[in-house]
Amino acid sequence: LSDRIESQAPDVNVVIQPGATVKIADSASPTILTDNTGQDRVPLFYITHNNVSIKNDGTMDGNNANHPQGHAALFQDVNSGGIDSKGGDLVDTHDTVFCADCTGLQLTNLYYATSSGNRVAVVALEGCEDCTVHNITGVDTGETVDLNGANEDIQLSNIRGKNLSDQVLDIN
Repeated sequence: LSDRIESQAPDVNVVIQPGATVKIADSASPTILTDNTGQDRVPLFYITHNNVSIKNDGTMDGNNANHPQGHAALFQDVNSGGIDSKGGDLVDTHDTVFCADCTGLQLTNLYYATSSGNRVAVVALEGCEDCTVHNITGVDTGETVDLNGANEDIQLSNIRGKNLSDQVLDIN
């Protein structure tokens, strides 16, 4: 890809097939998003419409090595939708799935391992409500799940971490 894939309408299901890889090219100059905290982000998928779901059976490569702050998906101010990566791979990302000001997301079956020393979270939520975070594993990452300010009613289950530089669950 030369830039992110951005949601264009609500009620969309995206399926990444086995063997497929979604990645921003090394030489690309993707659009950099700056969030409300001043943090730059370069997502593969930028979701701004309600009820957009991603089913990953392939590989989502954030290409953080060439595009710092690369994310597999960034959900911003949406109601419902989410990502399920059972059977898929998530590689070379920073805060693999980042969600800001969202309600009713389902974030399931996310496994992320890094050998790059990149201090990331597999899932980060900020200002979200009524979301389900299930079956999340971080290996050699910073944190498995990072719940930043103003989250409410977040349901967590099966959160695991191994060889983390920080915590399995960070609530601040």
